[in-house]
Amino acid sequence: MGFSASAGRMVITDGSGNTRFDSDEKLFVITDFISGSVTASAFTATASNVDLTTVNSQTDRTLSSCNAYADTIRGAFRMSTSDARGISISGWFNASGTYVHMWEGGGGVISAFTANVRLSRVSAYTFFCSGGGVYLRERCRMTSNFSGSSSTVITTSVAAPTFEYKLFAGTFV
Repeated sequence: MGFSASAGRMVITDGSGNTRFDSDEKLFVITDFISGSVTASAFTATASNVDLTTVNSQTDRTLSSCNAYADTIRGAFRMSTSDARGISISGWFNASGTYVHMWEGGGGVISAFTANVRLSRVSAYTFFCSGGGVYLRERCRMTSNFSGSSSTVITTSVAAPTFEYKLFAGTFV
């Protein structure tokens, strides 16, 4: 184990010389704890031989205010929905990054990357903070399959998910 300090920097290493602590590395400082729940939107796309209704939506839902210096979200969420897609009722998940709830091709859920399919339905959700606010961004892009008949309408929907969240807003200093 080694310790060195110079010019305002401390470094601690283990017996193999691997750095275990370096004061020059930024540490995450939590400025706010945010918890609650929010329900996102439901979406429906339709198609027939005559008409096509697509969905291309992005909405930032305000969850809370936070310290204006906060630029990073850490924490967890769980999601529930009446829709069988995604990880609903599967437990708590890391809220850093983007959760992709629906990822489907023209024929349904994409189960392998060996088939040449058209990605036609995606819904994704991201917790983030910016400018003193904490948000949930919902992004949905959907098209339905063409029915081949003007009298037949094919509908594709995603139900409104509800997110329960426990988040930490902060920044690295």
